[in-house]
Amino acid sequence: MSESFIEHIRKARLYTRKVFFTGITALVKGQGLCYDRDYAVPVTGTAADAEGRRDTFVELPSATNNMWFAGVTLQAYPARVGGQVVTIAIPGSVVEVAVGLNTVVDSTVLTCAAGGPEPGIFTRQGFLGRGTAVALQTRASAGTGDVPIASSLDGSASVGAADKTLTKTALFTNAVVGDKVVILAGMRTSSGAAAVTPGVYTIVTRTSADVAVLNASPCAQISSVACYVYRATNAYPTCLCKLLEGKESGLQQTVAAIVSAEVSPAAMAGGTTYIVGTATLAGAGVYTLAAAAGAIEEKQIILVGTLTTNGVAITSAAMDDIGLAAAPRIHALAATFILLVTTDWCLLRWAGARWGVVCGQGTAPAA
Repeated sequence: MSESFIEHIRKARLYTRKVFFTGITALVKGQGLCYDRDYAVPVTGTAADAEGRRDTFVELPSATNNMWFAGVTLQAYPARVGGQVVTIAIPGSVVEVAVGLNTVVDSTVLTCAAGGPEPGIFTRQGFLGRGTAVALQTRASAGTGDVPIASSLDGSASVGAADKTLTKTALFTNAVVGDKVVILAGMRTSSGAAAVTPGVYTIVTRTSADVAVLNASPCAQISSVACYVYRATNAYPTCLCKLLEGKESGLQQTVAAIVSAEVSPAAMAGGTTYIVGTATLAGAGVYTLAAAAGAIEEKQIILVGTLTTNGVAITSAAMDDIGLAAAPRIHALAATFILLVTTDWCLLRWAGARWGVVCGQGTAPAA
């Protein structure tokens, strides 16, 4: 019997595809995956092979496959040695997506995370296009249920020196013992000299609405971290979203500014990178842009939280300031763009041989 019109109009658009997930880990419902575009048969295969599985094999999003978003899982899958066939919803679909932040219907924009402790989970907004979704459901914080609970993404949450205690005003208002804390990135508060260990931690004691004790310590010194809390009852919560089509968004990641060194974890090419602030840097942090390759065209870098004393120097072997002065200027190889205070950002575009700083807020290279 064919379905009635009433049944039909209750269903959102859904475009599915069966693919082979090469990983051995479990997958949650609505988790993003990326194509393995450089796949080669182990031992015998090479990049020179005309290998069709580069369009059917998928893997967890990372800093190296972030320009090849495939879609999101239609259901949860248990871990399986050797990989497994999974069904994904591809861009253009309206489907439930795994999220780490609260959402507002027809307003919140979420982008898939590339690597880190939350690969494939949709949180911060990156570029529009494949790998980005618009929420079609309001998911607000609550004391019960599996909705996202709270977040602190600017680095203003603080972890004590190897004591497992995480502090942030009202972050744990709706949290209970057993809830998960995803620490995205962070660094030593006093000098920025050491990075915290990103990961998914468990609340073992809820001391107050402002303080919780984790199952393990992510750092050895007092550190500033970016994190969010979610109810662990049903893995990651989901939100009905429209998966955007178009060009690749490049996904998004969160990193920490480390004194006199490259950001940590390592910055990815393309897409959007958020840098955690709210710490003192004894020396300038560094973000080195590699030459673009493949489908990479643009890069967006955003500082969230003010850094004290020193900022992060965005640099490249070849970078021009083409949008921050009355006339284009060509700079020496050491030219940098400095991000220091909260909301500092820059948009860069690859012009075939050089990166151009199209626009932004920060300290432009000297003439």
